[in-house]
Amino acid sequence: MFYQTVLNNPSSFEDEIFSYGNKKFKYSKTAFFDRAKYIRESFNKEEYIHAYPVKEMKDRMIIEIENIGFYTVKIDRVSVGDEVTQVNKILIPHASNASPEFKNFEIKCPITHGEIIVDYHIIGGNETRQTKVFKWKRKVE
Repeated sequence: MFYQTVLNNPSSFEDEIFSYGNKKFKYSKTAFFDRAKYIRESFNKEEYIHAYPVKEMKDRMIIEIENIGFYTVKIDRVSVGDEVTQVNKILIPHASNASPEFKNFEIKCPITHGEIIVDYHIIGGNETRQTKVFKWKRKVE
């Protein structure tokens, strides 16, 4: 029925898209392209995660990682000098900045450790990213 109405009314094609309802829908290419630009720019962030030390033990350390971006990331590995811990865990963005979510990871860590580097990537992307673990613990209120 709808399809037949559209064929009998060529002005319906002015919508640029078929729509249902009693009012004519005007498709906005500008809104579409503005949204695409916003999404593209959201990939240009410097960092998508924050990582903090939690507890140091003899040759191990617990770190907590927070996804501060808009996209799900996969934590690939954590490196401390020559010591590499494979992680391969998914970390979803938290729902709000008011209640951030952290995941704890236990890693191998030499007693005289240097910088701790977290390698990760955005799910669906190929670019490996790196973040240094902060040297201080996160302030917990």
